[in-house]
Amino acid sequence: MEKIVRRILLVLTAVLLLVLSAATFFEKYRGTDWVNNTVYGTMWFALLWALLAVSGVWLLCRRWRCIRPAVMLLHLAFVVMLAGALLTRLTAERGMLHLKVGVPVDDSRTTAHLPFSVTLQRFDIRYYRGTNAPSDFVSAITISLPSGKMLPAQVSMNDIAVCGGWRFYQSSFDDDGQGSWLSLNRDVFGIPVTYAGYVLLFFAFAALLFDPHGRFRRLARRISRPAAVLLLLLPIANVAAAPTSLSRADAAALGQVQVLFGDRVAPLQTLAIDFTRKLSGDDSYRGMTAEQVFAGWLFYPQEWQYEPMIRVKSRAMQEFLGVGKYASFIDFFDAGKQYRLEPYLRKAYADAGNDAWNKAVCEADEKVQLVLMQQQGALLAVFPFADGGRMTWHTPVDAVSDSVAVEYRWIAQGLFPLMYTALQEGDTARLHAAIAGLKRFQRQTGGDTVLSDAEMAAERLYNAVPFTSLLFMSELTLGFLAFAFYFLFFRRGGRVCRAVDAVFVGCFVLAFLVLTGAVALRTCIGGRLPLGNAYETMLSLAWFVMLFTLLLRRRVRWVLPFGFLLSGFALLVCHIWQMDPQITPLMPVLSSPLLSIHVSCIMAAYALLSVLSLNSAVALCLPPASAMARQQTLLGRFLLYPALFLLTAGIFIGAVWANVSWGTYWSWDPKEVWALITLLVYAFPLHDRLLPLFRRPRFFHAFLAAAFIAVLMTYFGVNYFLGGLHSYAD
Repeated sequence: MEKIVRRILLVLTAVLLLVLSAATFFEKYRGTDWVNNTVYGTMWFALLWALLAVSGVWLLCRRWRCIRPAVMLLHLAFVVMLAGALLTRLTAERGMLHLKVGVPVDDSRTTAHLPFSVTLQRFDIRYYRGTNAPSDFVSAITISLPSGKMLPAQVSMNDIAVCGGWRFYQSSFDDDGQGSWLSLNRDVFGIPVTYAGYVLLFFAFAALLFDPHGRFRRLARRISRPAAVLLLLLPIANVAAAPTSLSRADAAALGQVQVLFGDRVAPLQTLAIDFTRKLSGDDSYRGMTAEQVFAGWLFYPQEWQYEPMIRVKSRAMQEFLGVGKYASFIDFFDAGKQYRLEPYLRKAYADAGNDAWNKAVCEADEKVQLVLMQQQGALLAVFPFADGGRMTWHTPVDAVSDSVAVEYRWIAQGLFPLMYTALQEGDTARLHAAIAGLKRFQRQTGGDTVLSDAEMAAERLYNAVPFTSLLFMSELTLGFLAFAFYFLFFRRGGRVCRAVDAVFVGCFVLAFLVLTGAVALRTCIGGRLPLGNAYETMLSLAWFVMLFTLLLRRRVRWVLPFGFLLSGFALLVCHIWQMDPQITPLMPVLSSPLLSIHVSCIMAAYALLSVLSLNSAVALCLPPASAMARQQTLLGRFLLYPALFLLTAGIFIGAVWANVSWGTYWSWDPKEVWALITLLVYAFPLHDRLLPLFRRPRFFHAFLAAAFIAVLMTYFGVNYFLGGLHSYAD
């Protein structure tokens, strides 16, 4: 009977994984409502989970005498969470309230009638200092109870109000700022039970990791130090002559002006780098700095419009324009100065995601519009002053109210023409005087929105040092060399081997300190941990890989090449894919302390799973009976525990955060679904008593090497193909 139930459990898990993965693709093409009505919200899907839970509980009860208490508690935690999810499904009530200032409302759009009325007193949008980027949306409400008691409350992103079991979440607002939409959730039974499951899960994992007689600690005691395998890499560079622009010193002086860019105040140097990168795909152009490129387009547009620096990726677009990999601005216009992409734009922006040509049109048009915005002065938000009672930064072409002092308006409209005239007359002293005057104006009028000298220095240092490029090239080179050394020579021992080993360790520590410095600088510049977008999470992944390598190295000396390579590849992804490294304020929903914990746990888990994958790939290349292969099997089984703990913690901390922000701890978003798939896939090897195949080292390593596809799909596939609620992290 036990054997039959075990097979049923395995089949049910396989079916569940298939259903979950297929549902994410159906959602891409059929829509969220369709997949909710057809899969996630159906009785058969709930029954599938119930059968899985029942068969698992039956097996646990059958084998309880030979199962350690921590393992029993772990599985019990999942059962409790499933029970909480069932209670939420059966008993929870949800709805929406549309509130207008001063108008009491007691009907939600659920079938329920609220036992109190809610009145919106005021709706406010709060902004990051000196910007138009919202930092929070806040509804000040009054809840009127039947007893006549009035309860004032405030609802904002990540800060809810609670009354009579009803939880109020800030959802949306009216364009005129006089109305607010609050989502409602009443889940009296499901949330406490689910959270109890999370707590049990935490204690279970803690017991598993720290139990001196548990499997994890036994594996830790058996790991010693052997080696592993691979080849080499060559970096290249090129140089050329520069077109006319400001001198390097003059452009650098302009780059020290502060500008509102990316919804935050930054050095103009940062804007120049982003401008140059978006046009050419690089941080510099033909030996010129980004500030020189930006100044060239700003002050000498008639010359620069013929410069072939706009990168065109699409072969079809290259043929259409009659250019190679790079086009000039003038190539986008015909002899009659008509924009050549104009006939294609409407359809392109409607279908860009589904058609290669339309996507190419959109990419090219964005670059042309970027140049036009710069020519119009729309990028140069360098003039801070209070307008309408709030400190904001303005461009020379912004409309400002009559309440702004006339002299401020004159400065905003006349300063850049003054610089242009000085350049035409060759008067660089007057140019520098104008730049110095602008910096003085910013300090005098910008208040606390102006960056301090230390903040400016930190960002200019971050801009000046290409941390990602330097680190990925050095780490991959050292990683391949280290693989060859540890595999071929290290086991021989001797003074020379120890010296070479010390050199590799020193290089690794130095690279880790440099990466830590880059992360610290980015944290200082952004005012938050760098975990808010794809570039930042890859940076964090590289950092976690190096941290875990240092922690593991005392027991497993040959893990060093893994650390070099995996960290290097993570940084290489940032470099090759040219992920946007722009530092921007967080969206209001991301402004939560749970963000750092959630993303840190997930990225740490991915770091360990990537080490596991490479470890298994190398183990498959070794003789199965060798001492090194046995050690790599031990390392693989050992790392599975902390990797799954971190992944599980990250998923369920994210669930708590979602409940705080949106009123639902699980919404079957594609990223959530694939994270769950990854968790289930990596849980298989830990059940080698039920699945004897995983006791065979070759199968164990083959499975772990292939399982990394689930991680890649969760991180890259969802971000760049499936989309969903987590697309803000792209």
